[in-house]
Amino acid sequence: MKILIADDKADIIESLSLILKEGGGFETDSARDGLEAVKKVKNDFYDLLMLDIMMPKLNGYEVLQQVRNIFPTMPVIFITGHGDIKKIAESISEYNLTALIEKPFTPQQVMEIVNAALKPKKVAE
Repeated sequence: MKILIADDKADIIESLSLILKEGGGFETDSARDGLEAVKKVKNDFYDLLMLDIMMPKLNGYEVLQQVRNIFPTMPVIFITGHGDIKKIAESISEYNLTALIEKPFTPQQVMEIVNAALKPKKVAE
């Protein structure tokens, strides 16, 4: 499975990549700003998008809106150290945000949230 990590901080990308590769054998790719993230989502296939809220060029909310227009069901996890809780809650309901990881995070937290996001959804019978 392939995960795109979009964050403007190289250390966050590196630590998440290491956690995902060692903890779950995931393949990772990265984007350093919102425009690069949207471009990569349009041009490649990812099973999951991990998205920092505060990024240059396009912020996480703007990226989420654009991604939802292309891939309405792709799991998207926000990564934040200081998000506006009201705006995050709106994104969860309006744009089907899958989950939220708060900085600082532990490898266990990341793996639990990522594994839950990638589990197939059960269809109601």
